[in-house]
Amino acid sequence: MTVFTKFLQPPCPTVLVFSFFVDFFSIFPLFSRYHRKVCVTIQMDSLYEFGLFLNSRAHWTQNFIYRSNVLRLGILEETITDMHLFSIADKYANNVITRKFNRREEGSQSGADWLWIIGEPGSWLPLLIQAKVINLKTQNCQHFDYKNGEQRKRLLKYARLHGCLPLYCIYSYIPPDFIPPEQFIRADRSNEDWACSFLSPRSVRELSQAGIKSQKEVLKYCIPWMEPFCSDSSKNSSKGEAIAAAFTNIRDKFAKSATKELVSTACTKKLSLLKKRISWENLDATPAVRTEIPSFICSWFKANSTINLNVPLSEVSIISTTPIAEISELQK
Repeated sequence: MTVFTKFLQPPCPTVLVFSFFVDFFSIFPLFSRYHRKVCVTIQMDSLYEFGLFLNSRAHWTQNFIYRSNVLRLGILEETITDMHLFSIADKYANNVITRKFNRREEGSQSGADWLWIIGEPGSWLPLLIQAKVINLKTQNCQHFDYKNGEQRKRLLKYARLHGCLPLYCIYSYIPPDFIPPEQFIRADRSNEDWACSFLSPRSVRELSQAGIKSQKEVLKYCIPWMEPFCSDSSKNSSKGEAIAAAFTNIRDKFAKSATKELVSTACTKKLSLLKKRISWENLDATPAVRTEIPSFICSWFKANSTINLNVPLSEVSIISTTPIAEISELQK
């Protein structure tokens, strides 16, 4: 447009014609949807590519939370989650299938907001995720360990029962003076990468027991949600195993430093108590890897209506590095 405006000062018929076509595609949904489908749908070739896209969504979250605060619009984690799941499904339409269910009381059965089944045929890892947003004004994570830990306990119970890896996803605006955890400081990282972060249920429990809910302290135990998908372990392993191995490496990096710091902060907790491990609570993802998508999840996608489905969360996505049409479990 710079070239046109330099030589063709308005009013100009050529510019007007161009504007007509822009408005034409935005006004008529049929053409607009077709245009987006052609331009946006991309084949997911690797977990690394997916991780990079998640990182772009973290940067989007940074700006969205900031702008919402400027406009004095309160936002909920459900809004951010819906936008993320839509963007992923829209970009990778051939590799992602998502279903949204009727709204239920948050955490009423599973303690989670959404479920991801990520991998490839023969190697899947289910991630059971509860989202929290940090208030930009107070810089605290409100309802961090909701209902005195009842939500977290339901999350762990459902994860054990169905073999999922339970996680918390923390949405936040990252201030310029943020210092990342030393284990994950890299030259190619920016602060905005932490705007969408994963946190283990164990860290939530220990932070809550210590009375900690400030952004500065909570983010010390978080990782950018791109991290498990951009690991070197993904090069020589099946997809589900690669993600599980990445989570195990992350857990091991945090193990010593996180425990020591929480002990010094809480004071009342003995080291032996804090070292007590519950595998589902502390990023032990290996037991959750499976060769097939659970049949009850496949049934959720096959059902024509969601009215009579007893689904304990609001959204489920299957994310595959191979086209969804090739997944045999969904064809049975």
